[in-house]
Amino acid sequence: MANSTSTKVLYFDTAASITGPYQIIGIFWLADEATNKDIAADDDVLITQANGERIIGQRAEFTGDSLKVTPCRPLCVEGITVSALDGGVVYIWLA
Repeated sequence: MANSTSTKVLYFDTAASITGPYQIIGIFWLADEATNKDIAADDDVLITQANGERIIGQRAEFTGDSLKVTPCRPLCVEGITVSALDGGVVYIWLA
């Protein structure tokens, strides 16, 4: 499946950028066996705003590691860039 950025749930399987103001209510970095997008030890994910300010980043500590973030209030950002995605897929939920 290719990147999908036209709904309230953004999907990234490769590095990409989108512009505009967004309110993030959840970020998941997960392995996706259906598309053979596994997460191995030392894989990285890095998500930033358009200006380069880090939203979140993590290095997998073990195979199958994941990241799930649900802020208690929407996180307001200007643009979203998935600049590193070594394995797995990223889902970003918008308000």
